[in-house]
Amino acid sequence: MFSYSAFGLHFLSEIDFSQIFLSNPSFIEDSLTVTVRFGSVPDGLPDAKIVAILYQISTDQFWFEVPHIARYWVKQGREIIIQPSEGADEDSVIVFFLNTALSALMHQRQIVHLRANAVETPAGALLFTGDSGTGKSTLTALFQQNGFRVICDDITSLMFDEQGEAYVVPGSPTLKLWRSALDGMAGIDRAQLRRIRPGIERYNFPVGDRFCAEPQLLRKIYFLGYLNRDDYALQPISMIAQLPALLTQVYQQRIAVGMGVMPTYWKPLASLVGKIPITRLSRPSVGGDFDRLFALVRADESDS
Repeated sequence: MFSYSAFGLHFLSEIDFSQIFLSNPSFIEDSLTVTVRFGSVPDGLPDAKIVAILYQISTDQFWFEVPHIARYWVKQGREIIIQPSEGADEDSVIVFFLNTALSALMHQRQIVHLRANAVETPAGALLFTGDSGTGKSTLTALFQQNGFRVICDDITSLMFDEQGEAYVVPGSPTLKLWRSALDGMAGIDRAQLRRIRPGIERYNFPVGDRFCAEPQLLRKIYFLGYLNRDDYALQPISMIAQLPALLTQVYQQRIAVGMGVMPTYWKPLASLVGKIPITRLSRPSVGGDFDRLFALVRADESDS
């Protein structure tokens, strides 16, 4: 069995996750332990309260199937059982583990996690959120290339202390970057990188020693988006719009809704309103200069 740490959890796994998780040689089994193993997964959940085309939800279990890849069974926030399809490649099995099964388990544990990236700065963590394709990972890679440490990619979990302070919890030491982003980065040999799964022009990019393995105080949130003009803009999001905006970025929101856990996220996310600066960061919908975007964020976070 392999042992890893990510998102504040300890994983004891039959699957080699070394591409996406940090090894935990001092593993101690406790309440935060999650077991990931291969096994037989049923055709569905007999007590399912929600039955969709490819997933089912019961009180404490989540089941889903990716045709020709695998079935996944997530149980009580403690265990994930995977039954790969015949001939399925391991990379694809891992991708759907990470973007669906793991998120379902985190929802079972009511761990606040957003569709976001995060980087460490001397003053705390910057969080980049927004819809898929808005450039969160590309912007994070620019910070990494300029000497900053990466905390999370794609999934960002938050924890809150007794004083209500929000901390970004370390996730994966790997960025998932599209070919177009990699081709624009100097000194990167794409041929040396591994695709996240066959046929997809997206690659695992290990950040090496520029990974931050300690929780960081959340300093500022940027919502990435587009403008219908050749321009860049920073605009504070009004306080009344901040909580609804944050709720839209809950990772795998349809699963959270199906499990009935969305209301448990309202209070912790509402505690950020008026306390953490939340800003909309927009760039041209066609093209765009990420170096300019990076400079804009650096100037903004340095001044605030």
